[in-house]
Amino acid sequence: MSEKIKIIEVKSEIGAGTRGASLGVEAMKIASLDLKSDFFRKQRTIEVEHVNELLFNSVEHVHAKFIDGVLIMEERVCLEVYEQLFDDFFPLVMAGDHSTAFGTIAGIKKMHPRKRLGVIWIDAHADIHSPYT
Repeated sequence: MSEKIKIIEVKSEIGAGTRGASLGVEAMKIASLDLKSDFFRKQRTIEVEHVNELLFNSVEHVHAKFIDGVLIMEERVCLEVYEQLFDDFFPLVMAGDHSTAFGTIAGIKKMHPRKRLGVIWIDAHADIHSPYT
C-alpha cells in the first residue's frame, strides 16, 4: 500500500439537503490548527467541484429531493477516489455530507472490482440508507 496520502475535499451539501454541511472540511482544518498540527500543510489536497446551487431549485422527487445532484456528486467522488488510487495515493476523503460515502466506496470498488471491501466509518451517526428511510 502507498504511504502517499491525497486529501479529497468534498464541500457538498446536496445529500444533506440543507446548508452547512460543506463547512465540515474547514472546521476540521481549523481544529487541526488549534491543536498546532501541520498535517494539512504537509498533505496534497484536491477539491471535488460541488453542485450546491441545486439546493435553490424546486424539489422534483418526494423521497429523494435532490437525487440528480447526489448522483452527479457521487460520480465525481467515485472518479476522484479511483484516480487517486490508480496514481498510488491513499485517498483520505473529508466531507460533511453523508451521501459522500456512496461515491467513496464506489471509487474503491471501481479500483478493486474483484476484492471484498471493508469500511471504517467515522461519523456522528451511520447514514448509509435509502431515500425512503
